[in-house]
Amino acid sequence: MEHNYNVFISYRGSGSGGLLGKEIYTDLRHYKQDDNQKPIIPFFAPACVQKGDNFQLAIKDALSTSRCVVLILSPGFFQNCHNQDDMVTYELQVAMKNPEITFIPVVMDGFNFDEELVTISDLFTEDEIYRFKHINPIHHHGVYDFNTEADVVPAIHKALEDRATVSKKTEFVDFDMSKFKIASGRVVAFGNYPQTILKDEDLIHRIYEGLATNATKKKDQRYEYNSKAYYNICENKFNKRTFEAERADGSYNFYTVEPLYWIEIFTSDKFSVLISRDIIDARMFNLDRNMHRSAESSQSKPANDWEVSFIRRWLNSEFYYDCFNEIERQSIQYSRIRNGKESAYFEFGKDRAPTVDKVFLISHQEIYAVGYGCARVSDFARARGAYASTSATCDRFGDWWTRSPGNIDSSVENVDRRGCLDAYPFCNYVNDTAAGVRPCIIVSKEAL
Repeated sequence: MEHNYNVFISYRGSGSGGLLGKEIYTDLRHYKQDDNQKPIIPFFAPACVQKGDNFQLAIKDALSTSRCVVLILSPGFFQNCHNQDDMVTYELQVAMKNPEITFIPVVMDGFNFDEELVTISDLFTEDEIYRFKHINPIHHHGVYDFNTEADVVPAIHKALEDRATVSKKTEFVDFDMSKFKIASGRVVAFGNYPQTILKDEDLIHRIYEGLATNATKKKDQRYEYNSKAYYNICENKFNKRTFEAERADGSYNFYTVEPLYWIEIFTSDKFSVLISRDIIDARMFNLDRNMHRSAESSQSKPANDWEVSFIRRWLNSEFYYDCFNEIERQSIQYSRIRNGKESAYFEFGKDRAPTVDKVFLISHQEIYAVGYGCARVSDFARARGAYASTSATCDRFGDWWTRSPGNIDSSVENVDRRGCLDAYPFCNYVNDTAAGVRPCIIVSKEAL
Protein backbone atom coordinates (compact mmCIF):
# COMPACT_ATOMS: atom_id res chain seq x y z
CA MET A 1 0.00 0.00 0.00
CA GLU A 2 1.28 3.44 -0.94
CA HIS A 3 -0.99 5.30 1.47
CA ASN A 4 -1.42 5.06 5.21
CA TYR A 5 -5.19 5.28 5.09
CA ASN A 6 -6.85 6.32 8.34
CA VAL A 7 -10.53 6.37 7.26
CA PHE A 8 -12.15 3.29 5.69
CA ILE A 9 -15.49 3.66 3.88
CA SER A 10 -17.58 0.47 3.98
CA TYR A 11 -20.69 0.13 1.81
CA ARG A 12 -22.97 -2.52 0.31
CA GLY A 13 -23.23 -2.84 -3.47
CA SER A 14 -23.28 -0.27 -6.22
CA GLY A 15 -26.73 1.10 -5.42
CA SER A 16 -27.59 3.96 -3.07
CA GLY A 17 -24.96 2.89 -0.53
CA GLY A 18 -22.21 2.84 -3.15
CA LEU A 19 -23.25 6.23 -4.51
CA LEU A 20 -23.21 7.79 -1.05
CA GLY A 21 -19.86 6.15 -0.30
CA LYS A 22 -18.41 7.68 -3.48
CA GLU A 23 -19.83 11.10 -2.53
CA ILE A 24 -18.31 10.95 0.97
CA TYR A 25 -14.97 9.73 -0.42
CA THR A 26 -14.83 12.60 -2.92
CA ASP A 27 -15.75 15.16 -0.27
CA LEU A 28 -13.10 13.84 2.12
CA ARG A 29 -10.45 13.90 -0.60
CA HIS A 30 -11.11 17.59 -1.27
CA TYR A 31 -11.71 18.67 2.31
CA LYS A 32 -9.44 21.56 3.35
CA GLN A 33 -8.46 21.05 6.97
CA ASP A 34 -6.74 23.28 9.50
CA ASP A 35 -3.00 22.99 10.02
CA ASN A 36 -3.48 21.64 13.56
CA GLN A 37 -5.81 18.82 12.46
CA LYS A 38 -4.75 15.32 11.55
CA PRO A 39 -4.97 14.75 7.78
CA ILE A 40 -7.86 12.60 6.59
CA ILE A 41 -6.71 9.90 4.15
CA PRO A 42 -9.84 7.97 3.03
CA PHE A 43 -10.01 4.49 1.53
CA PHE A 44 -12.87 3.66 -0.85
CA ALA A 45 -12.36 0.35 -2.63
CA PRO A 46 -13.57 1.31 -6.17
CA ALA A 47 -11.17 4.26 -6.19
CA CYS A 48 -8.22 2.82 -4.25
CA VAL A 49 -7.94 -0.82 -5.36
CA GLN A 50 -6.20 -1.09 -8.71
CA LYS A 51 -6.86 -3.72 -11.38
CA GLY A 52 -4.87 -6.85 -10.65
CA ASP A 53 -4.56 -6.11 -6.92
CA ASN A 54 -5.47 -8.81 -4.39
CA PHE A 55 -8.77 -7.34 -3.22
CA GLN A 56 -8.87 -8.97 0.23
CA LEU A 57 -5.25 -8.09 0.92
CA ALA A 58 -5.91 -4.47 -0.09
CA ILE A 59 -8.86 -4.34 2.33
CA LYS A 60 -6.81 -5.89 5.13
CA ASP A 61 -3.90 -3.49 4.61
CA ALA A 62 -6.18 -0.44 4.55
CA LEU A 63 -7.91 -1.51 7.76
CA SER A 64 -4.59 -2.16 9.49
CA THR A 65 -3.80 1.58 9.42
CA SER A 66 -7.35 2.96 9.65
CA ARG A 67 -8.60 4.52 12.85
CA CYS A 68 -12.26 4.79 11.90
CA VAL A 69 -14.70 3.01 9.60
CA VAL A 70 -17.55 4.97 8.03
CA LEU A 71 -20.39 2.44 7.66
CA ILE A 72 -22.85 3.38 4.91
CA LEU A 73 -25.90 1.58 6.29
CA SER A 74 -28.21 1.26 3.30
CA PRO A 75 -31.33 -0.96 3.53
CA GLY A 76 -30.28 -4.61 3.56
CA PHE A 77 -26.68 -3.85 4.56
CA PHE A 78 -26.41 -6.92 6.83
CA GLN A 79 -28.79 -9.26 5.02
CA ASN A 80 -26.14 -10.98 2.87
CA CYS A 81 -23.53 -11.31 5.59
CA HIS A 82 -24.00 -15.10 5.74
CA ASN A 83 -23.10 -15.54 2.07
CA GLN A 84 -19.77 -17.20 1.43
CA ASP A 85 -17.01 -14.71 0.55
CA ASP A 86 -19.22 -11.73 1.44
CA MET A 87 -16.89 -8.72 1.46
CA VAL A 88 -18.90 -6.67 3.98
CA THR A 89 -18.59 -9.53 6.47
CA TYR A 90 -14.87 -9.77 5.75
CA GLU A 91 -14.39 -6.02 6.26
CA LEU A 92 -16.25 -6.05 9.58
CA GLN A 93 -14.44 -9.13 10.87
CA VAL A 94 -11.03 -7.63 10.05
CA ALA A 95 -11.99 -4.26 11.53
CA MET A 96 -13.23 -5.87 14.75
CA LYS A 97 -9.75 -7.31 15.36
CA ASN A 98 -8.36 -3.77 15.61
CA PRO A 99 -9.46 -2.25 18.96
CA GLU A 100 -8.18 1.17 17.79
CA ILE A 101 -10.95 1.46 15.18
CA THR A 102 -14.04 3.59 15.82
CA PHE A 103 -17.17 2.92 13.75
CA ILE A 104 -19.12 5.90 12.40
CA PRO A 105 -22.54 4.74 11.12
CA VAL A 106 -24.31 6.76 8.42
CA VAL A 107 -27.91 5.52 8.37
CA MET A 108 -29.86 5.84 5.13
CA ASP A 109 -33.65 5.95 4.88
CA GLY A 110 -35.16 2.48 5.08
CA PHE A 111 -32.42 0.95 7.24
CA ASN A 112 -33.64 -0.42 10.58
CA PHE A 113 -31.01 -1.38 13.18
CA ASP A 114 -33.19 -3.71 15.23
CA GLU A 115 -34.49 -5.67 12.24
CA GLU A 116 -31.14 -6.02 10.49
CA LEU A 117 -28.97 -6.80 13.51
CA VAL A 118 -31.06 -9.90 14.23
CA THR A 119 -29.62 -11.44 11.07
CA ILE A 120 -26.01 -11.20 12.28
CA SER A 121 -26.42 -12.12 15.96
CA ASP A 122 -24.66 -15.42 15.26
CA LEU A 123 -21.78 -13.81 13.33
CA PHE A 124 -20.77 -11.14 15.82
CA THR A 125 -20.77 -10.98 19.59
CA GLU A 126 -22.87 -8.51 21.54
CA ASP A 127 -19.70 -6.50 22.25
CA GLU A 128 -18.85 -6.35 18.54
CA ILE A 129 -22.36 -5.33 17.49
CA TYR A 130 -22.32 -2.61 20.13
CA ARG A 131 -19.26 -1.05 18.47
CA PHE A 132 -21.26 -0.09 15.37
CA LYS A 133 -24.77 0.22 16.82
CA HIS A 134 -24.66 3.82 18.00
CA ILE A 135 -27.52 5.55 19.81
CA ASN A 136 -26.73 8.75 17.92
CA PRO A 137 -25.78 7.81 14.33
CA ILE A 138 -25.48 10.22 11.41
CA HIS A 139 -28.69 10.19 9.34
CA HIS A 140 -28.88 10.61 5.58
CA HIS A 141 -32.35 11.58 4.34
CA GLY A 142 -31.28 12.81 0.90
CA VAL A 143 -28.75 14.95 -0.95
CA TYR A 144 -30.22 18.21 0.30
CA ASP A 145 -30.27 17.07 3.92
CA PHE A 146 -26.70 15.76 4.09
CA ASN A 147 -23.35 17.56 4.20
CA THR A 148 -20.13 15.52 4.55
CA GLU A 149 -18.13 18.43 5.96
CA ALA A 150 -20.75 19.32 8.57
CA ASP A 151 -22.00 15.81 9.44
CA VAL A 152 -19.15 13.34 8.92
CA VAL A 153 -15.87 15.27 9.20
CA PRO A 154 -16.32 16.31 12.89
CA ALA A 155 -17.00 12.67 13.85
CA ILE A 156 -13.88 11.56 11.95
CA HIS A 157 -11.67 14.17 13.59
CA LYS A 158 -13.04 13.23 17.00
CA ALA A 159 -12.30 9.55 16.33
CA LEU A 160 -8.76 10.33 15.18
CA GLU A 161 -8.04 12.61 18.13
CA ASP A 162 -9.65 10.29 20.72
CA ARG A 163 -7.66 7.31 19.54
CA ALA A 164 -4.46 9.33 19.57
CA THR A 165 -5.19 10.30 23.18
CA VAL A 166 -6.08 6.77 24.29
CA SER A 167 -2.98 5.28 22.70
CA LYS A 168 -0.76 7.39 24.96
CA LYS A 169 -0.82 5.31 28.11
CA THR A 170 1.06 7.99 30.00
CA GLU A 171 -2.11 10.06 29.77
CA PHE A 172 -4.11 7.56 31.82
CA VAL A 173 -4.86 8.30 35.46
CA ASP A 174 -3.97 5.19 37.44
CA PHE A 175 -6.78 4.90 39.98
CA ASP A 176 -4.80 3.29 42.77
CA MET A 177 -6.11 4.19 46.23
CA SER A 178 -2.55 4.33 47.55
CA LYS A 179 -1.91 7.26 45.20
CA PHE A 180 -4.99 9.20 46.32
CA LYS A 181 -6.12 10.50 49.68
CA ILE A 182 -9.67 10.45 50.99
CA ALA A 183 -11.39 13.75 50.23
CA SER A 184 -13.58 15.84 52.48
CA GLY A 185 -16.78 14.87 50.67
CA ARG A 186 -17.62 18.24 49.18
CA VAL A 187 -20.51 18.26 46.72
CA VAL A 188 -20.00 19.70 43.24
CA ALA A 189 -22.21 20.17 40.19
CA PHE A 190 -20.94 18.68 36.93
CA GLY A 191 -22.96 17.66 33.88
CA ASN A 192 -26.74 17.52 33.46
CA TYR A 193 -29.15 14.60 33.60
CA PRO A 194 -32.95 14.06 33.86
CA GLN A 195 -33.92 13.86 37.53
CA THR A 196 -37.08 15.50 38.91
CA ILE A 197 -40.57 14.65 37.71
CA LEU A 198 -42.39 17.59 36.18
CA LYS A 199 -45.72 18.21 37.94
CA ASP A 200 -46.58 21.63 36.56
CA GLU A 201 -49.64 20.74 34.47
CA ASP A 202 -49.67 24.12 32.74
CA LEU A 203 -46.05 23.70 31.66
CA ILE A 204 -46.70 20.13 30.52
CA HIS A 205 -49.60 21.39 28.42
CA ARG A 206 -47.40 24.11 26.90
CA ILE A 207 -44.70 21.56 26.05
CA TYR A 208 -47.24 19.35 24.29
CA GLU A 209 -48.70 22.40 22.57
CA GLY A 210 -45.21 23.31 21.47
CA LEU A 211 -44.75 19.86 20.01
CA ALA A 212 -47.88 20.29 17.93
CA THR A 213 -46.58 23.59 16.54
CA ASN A 214 -42.97 22.43 16.12
CA ALA A 215 -41.86 24.90 18.76
CA THR A 216 -39.68 22.29 20.47
CA LYS A 217 -36.94 19.99 19.29
CA LYS A 218 -37.24 16.28 19.90
CA LYS A 219 -34.43 13.73 19.86
CA ASP A 220 -35.50 10.26 20.94
CA GLN A 221 -37.03 10.94 24.39
CA ARG A 222 -35.51 14.40 24.81
CA TYR A 223 -37.56 17.57 24.37
CA GLU A 224 -36.45 21.18 24.51
CA TYR A 225 -38.80 23.96 25.47
CA ASN A 226 -37.84 27.55 26.30
CA SER A 227 -34.14 26.62 26.51
CA LYS A 228 -34.78 23.84 29.03
CA ALA A 229 -34.60 20.11 28.39
CA TYR A 230 -36.99 17.37 29.47
CA TYR A 231 -37.13 13.60 29.03
CA ASN A 232 -40.50 11.99 28.38
CA ILE A 233 -40.50 8.28 29.29
CA CYS A 234 -42.99 5.52 29.97
CA GLU A 235 -42.73 4.61 33.62
CA ASN A 236 -41.56 1.32 35.03
CA LYS A 237 -42.36 0.33 38.60
CA PHE A 238 -40.52 -1.82 41.10
CA ASN A 239 -42.52 -4.96 41.88
CA LYS A 240 -41.94 -6.33 45.39
CA ARG A 241 -43.37 -9.73 44.47
CA THR A 242 -40.96 -10.40 41.60
CA PHE A 243 -38.23 -8.06 42.90
CA GLU A 244 -37.90 -6.62 39.41
CA ALA A 245 -38.88 -3.56 37.47
CA GLU A 246 -41.89 -4.03 35.24
CA ARG A 247 -43.86 -1.91 32.82
CA ALA A 248 -46.38 0.28 34.63
CA ASP A 249 -49.76 1.39 33.34
CA GLY A 250 -48.35 2.91 30.16
CA SER A 251 -48.37 6.47 31.48
CA TYR A 252 -45.69 8.91 30.35
CA ASN A 253 -44.17 11.67 32.45
CA PHE A 254 -41.69 14.46 31.84
CA TYR A 255 -38.47 14.67 33.85
CA THR A 256 -36.45 17.86 34.04
CA VAL A 257 -32.81 17.81 32.95
CA GLU A 258 -30.92 19.41 35.83
CA PRO A 259 -27.33 19.85 37.07
CA LEU A 260 -25.98 16.54 38.36
CA TYR A 261 -24.38 16.60 41.82
CA TRP A 262 -21.32 14.57 42.76
CA ILE A 263 -19.44 13.79 45.97
CA GLU A 264 -15.66 14.17 45.89
CA ILE A 265 -14.42 10.95 47.50
CA PHE A 266 -10.70 10.81 46.59
CA THR A 267 -8.26 13.52 45.63
CA SER A 268 -4.68 13.98 44.43
CA ASP A 269 -2.62 17.00 43.42
CA LYS A 270 -4.24 17.16 39.97
CA PHE A 271 -7.38 15.05 40.02
CA SER A 272 -10.63 14.46 41.88
CA VAL A 273 -12.57 11.19 41.99
CA LEU A 274 -16.31 11.83 42.01
CA ILE A 275 -19.34 9.60 42.60
CA SER A 276 -22.88 10.75 41.91
CA ARG A 277 -24.62 11.86 45.07
CA ASP A 278 -27.86 10.11 44.10
CA ILE A 279 -28.93 6.98 42.27
CA ILE A 280 -29.58 8.52 38.87
CA ASP A 281 -30.80 5.63 36.70
CA ALA A 282 -31.57 1.90 36.69
CA ARG A 283 -29.74 -0.45 34.33
CA MET A 284 -28.87 -4.14 34.22
CA PHE A 285 -25.21 -4.90 34.91
CA ASN A 286 -25.33 -7.39 32.03
CA LEU A 287 -28.16 -8.45 29.76
CA ASP A 288 -28.00 -12.14 30.72
CA ARG A 289 -26.16 -14.50 33.06
CA ASN A 290 -24.19 -16.34 30.37
CA MET A 291 -20.51 -16.03 29.49
CA HIS A 292 -19.62 -12.98 27.40
CA ARG A 293 -16.78 -12.68 24.91
CA SER A 294 -14.30 -9.86 25.39
CA ALA A 295 -13.91 -7.55 22.39
CA GLU A 296 -10.26 -6.98 23.33
CA SER A 297 -9.10 -10.57 23.85
CA SER A 298 -11.91 -12.64 22.25
CA GLN A 299 -11.93 -14.78 25.42
CA SER A 300 -15.15 -15.82 27.13
CA LYS A 301 -15.58 -14.17 30.50
CA PRO A 302 -18.18 -14.44 33.28
CA ALA A 303 -21.20 -12.19 33.10
CA ASN A 304 -20.12 -10.36 36.28
CA ASP A 305 -16.78 -9.28 34.80
CA TRP A 306 -16.77 -5.49 34.59
CA GLU A 307 -14.83 -5.59 31.30
CA VAL A 308 -17.64 -7.28 29.35
CA SER A 309 -20.57 -5.70 31.16
CA PHE A 310 -23.44 -3.95 29.42
CA ILE A 311 -23.43 -1.23 32.06
CA ARG A 312 -19.80 -0.37 31.32
CA ARG A 313 -20.60 0.14 27.64
CA TRP A 314 -23.69 2.20 28.47
CA LEU A 315 -21.81 4.45 30.92
CA ASN A 316 -19.03 5.14 28.43
CA SER A 317 -21.29 5.83 25.48
CA GLU A 318 -24.95 6.80 25.91
CA PHE A 319 -24.63 8.18 29.43
CA TYR A 320 -21.29 9.89 28.74
CA TYR A 321 -22.64 11.83 25.76
CA ASP A 322 -26.06 12.55 27.27
CA CYS A 323 -24.75 13.85 30.59
CA PHE A 324 -21.69 15.91 29.66
CA ASN A 325 -21.08 18.66 27.14
CA GLU A 326 -17.93 18.82 25.01
CA ILE A 327 -15.98 20.99 27.46
CA GLU A 328 -16.87 18.71 30.39
CA ARG A 329 -15.90 15.60 28.43
CA GLN A 330 -12.44 17.08 27.89
CA SER A 331 -12.01 17.37 31.66
CA ILE A 332 -12.94 13.74 32.34
CA GLN A 333 -9.83 11.57 32.38
CA TYR A 334 -9.18 8.22 30.78
CA SER A 335 -8.60 6.16 33.94
CA ARG A 336 -6.95 2.81 34.48
CA ILE A 337 -9.39 0.94 36.71
CA ARG A 338 -8.23 -1.97 38.86
CA ASN A 339 -10.46 -5.04 38.87
CA GLY A 340 -8.27 -7.59 40.66
CA LYS A 341 -8.70 -9.28 44.02
CA GLU A 342 -7.51 -6.18 45.86
CA SER A 343 -10.55 -4.18 44.72
CA ALA A 344 -13.26 -6.67 45.75
CA TYR A 345 -14.67 -8.24 48.89
CA PHE A 346 -11.94 -10.68 49.98
CA GLU A 347 -14.06 -13.84 49.55
CA PHE A 348 -15.34 -12.89 46.11
CA GLY A 349 -12.19 -11.32 44.62
CA LYS A 350 -11.00 -12.49 41.20
CA ASP A 351 -7.82 -11.85 39.24
CA ARG A 352 -9.33 -9.80 36.45
CA ALA A 353 -7.71 -7.46 33.99
CA PRO A 354 -7.70 -3.68 34.50
CA THR A 355 -9.77 -1.57 32.13
CA VAL A 356 -9.49 1.95 30.79
CA ASP A 357 -12.69 3.96 31.19
CA LYS A 358 -13.96 7.48 31.31
CA VAL A 359 -16.97 6.50 33.44
CA PHE A 360 -16.97 3.54 35.82
CA LEU A 361 -18.60 2.01 38.89
CA ILE A 362 -16.90 2.02 42.26
CA SER A 363 -15.51 -1.19 43.75
CA HIS A 364 -16.15 -2.75 47.16
CA GLN A 365 -12.84 -1.65 48.69
CA GLU A 366 -13.10 1.90 47.30
CA ILE A 367 -16.56 2.59 48.70
CA TYR A 368 -15.66 0.79 51.94
CA ALA A 369 -12.74 3.20 52.41
CA VAL A 370 -14.81 6.36 52.06
CA GLY A 371 -18.37 5.49 53.09
CA TYR A 372 -21.18 7.41 51.39
CA GLY A 373 -23.04 4.16 50.76
CA CYS A 374 -26.53 5.57 51.35
CA ALA A 375 -28.01 7.19 48.28
CA ARG A 376 -31.43 8.51 47.43
CA VAL A 377 -33.20 7.42 44.25
CA SER A 378 -34.03 10.23 41.82
CA ASP A 379 -37.53 10.49 40.33
CA PHE A 380 -36.09 9.55 36.95
CA ALA A 381 -34.35 6.45 38.34
CA ARG A 382 -37.60 5.34 39.99
CA ALA A 383 -39.39 5.75 36.67
CA ARG A 384 -36.73 3.51 35.13
CA GLY A 385 -37.64 0.87 37.70
CA ALA A 386 -35.04 1.42 40.44
CA TYR A 387 -35.97 0.05 43.85
CA ALA A 388 -36.54 2.74 46.49
CA SER A 389 -37.30 1.91 50.10
CA THR A 390 -40.51 3.21 51.67
CA SER A 391 -39.52 2.50 55.28
CA ALA A 392 -39.40 5.34 57.79
CA THR A 393 -35.64 5.04 58.30
CA CYS A 394 -34.59 4.47 54.67
CA ASP A 395 -37.25 6.45 52.81
CA ARG A 396 -36.30 6.79 49.11
CA PHE A 397 -32.89 5.20 49.60
CA GLY A 398 -32.12 2.35 47.19
CA ASP A 399 -29.73 -0.43 46.20
CA TRP A 400 -27.02 0.22 43.63
CA TRP A 401 -24.32 -1.60 41.67
CA THR A 402 -20.61 -1.78 42.36
CA ARG A 403 -18.27 -3.26 39.74
CA SER A 404 -17.09 -5.97 42.17
CA PRO A 405 -18.07 -9.60 41.49
CA GLY A 406 -20.61 -11.37 43.68
CA ASN A 407 -20.56 -14.80 45.25
CA ILE A 408 -21.20 -16.57 41.91
CA ASP A 409 -20.22 -15.78 38.31
CA SER A 410 -23.68 -14.44 37.51
CA SER A 411 -23.96 -12.00 40.44
CA VAL A 412 -22.48 -8.64 41.33
CA GLU A 413 -22.09 -6.95 44.68
CA ASN A 414 -24.62 -4.22 45.50
CA VAL A 415 -24.66 -1.59 48.21
CA ASP A 416 -28.05 -1.82 49.90
CA ARG A 417 -30.41 0.97 50.93
CA ARG A 418 -28.77 1.19 54.38
CA GLY A 419 -25.35 1.72 52.82
CA CYS A 420 -23.94 -1.27 54.71
CA LEU A 421 -20.70 -2.95 53.65
CA ASP A 422 -19.54 -4.49 56.94
CA ALA A 423 -21.60 -7.67 56.74
CA TYR A 424 -21.59 -10.37 54.08
CA PRO A 425 -22.05 -8.34 50.86
CA PHE A 426 -25.46 -8.05 49.28
CA CYS A 427 -25.38 -9.50 45.73
CA ASN A 428 -27.82 -9.39 42.81
CA TYR A 429 -27.93 -11.31 39.55
CA VAL A 430 -26.33 -9.36 36.70
CA ASN A 431 -29.65 -9.00 34.86
CA ASP A 432 -31.50 -7.58 37.86
CA THR A 433 -33.65 -4.76 36.51
CA ALA A 434 -34.18 -2.76 39.70
CA ALA A 435 -30.61 -1.99 40.81
CA GLY A 436 -29.57 1.64 40.64
CA VAL A 437 -26.57 3.35 39.08
CA ARG A 438 -24.12 5.73 40.75
CA PRO A 439 -21.44 6.51 38.15
CA CYS A 440 -17.89 7.58 39.00
CA ILE A 441 -15.56 9.86 37.04
CA ILE A 442 -12.08 11.28 37.53
CA VAL A 443 -11.78 14.93 36.54
CA SER A 444 -9.03 17.50 36.55
CA LYS A 445 -9.27 19.80 39.55
CA GLU A 446 -9.31 22.80 37.25
CA ALA A 447 -12.71 21.66 35.96
CA LEU A 448 -14.23 21.99 39.43
